[in-house]
Amino acid sequence: MFKGFKLQKVHIIVLAIIVALILLLYISSRKGLEVNLAADQTSGEAPLPVNFTVTTTATPETITEYRWDFDGDGNIDETTPTNTVSHIYSQDGTFNVNVKIIVDNKEYSSQNAIQINVEQPIAIETPPSIEEGPPLEAKQHLQQGMTYVSLAQKNPMTSSENYENALLEFSNAVDLYPNYAEAYSNRGVVYMQQKKFNKALEDLKRSAELKPEDPIIYYNLAALYSLQNQLDLALDALDKALEYGFNNYDALKPSGRNSDPDLNNLRRHPEYRKVLEKHKVFIFK
Repeated sequence: MFKGFKLQKVHIIVLAIIVALILLLYISSRKGLEVNLAADQTSGEAPLPVNFTVTTTATPETITEYRWDFDGDGNIDETTPTNTVSHIYSQDGTFNVNVKIIVDNKEYSSQNAIQINVEQPIAIETPPSIEEGPPLEAKQHLQQGMTYVSLAQKNPMTSSENYENALLEFSNAVDLYPNYAEAYSNRGVVYMQQKKFNKALEDLKRSAELKPEDPIIYYNLAALYSLQNQLDLALDALDKALEYGFNNYDALKPSGRNSDPDLNNLRRHPEYRKVLEKHKVFIFK
């Protein structure tokens, strides 16, 4: 009886020692838990996508949560149940990344922090777009307007109505394509015929801005200034028209079937002939 009690006591002591050893090993394993963080890239231009991975000596079944700090400010930015996560850095800067894992309701931090360096992308200058020109519908309005002008010149009885129709067509072309130099120029000529000189000047100047080396535009400006008896301005405009290649010399002649009556005031200016001869245009006998 006594011997049996003694044996039972020994068994209890051995069992206690075994349990203590197991607990000691368990606590020791938890204290020595390794948590390491890795990233597939650590530098680049924004926006920079980075994939992070955690490796640890803890068994996956014991890990309940991964807590990620993507910028090193101490705050948890994202929580995941697995050991991988992706993050996009949209701004430039240096960011220290950390992770914590939760095992048995205890928090274990990664032994290493990863530094992510993000740079602003190099700005690439976009070449100016090449303007495609007026759309087909705008061209059609311009052509129709010129048809009305031709009808107005051929038939004085209906010229007023045809000029109004021409104005409408040229205006439609400008509405569809605001940089349509030809539409402005032709509308300006119609305004000249209607003696609406202010509107004509506005359109012709706009046309010259859009096509600064078009000889026809400067010729029309010379005619407009001549009608208004602003002869110095008319001479300057005619000089530019000839410089840029105006070659309808019959319109410049003082007489003839194709002589332009709008230049009558300008022809009386003593400098008119000099401007022509400067450009080797000899129309006087």
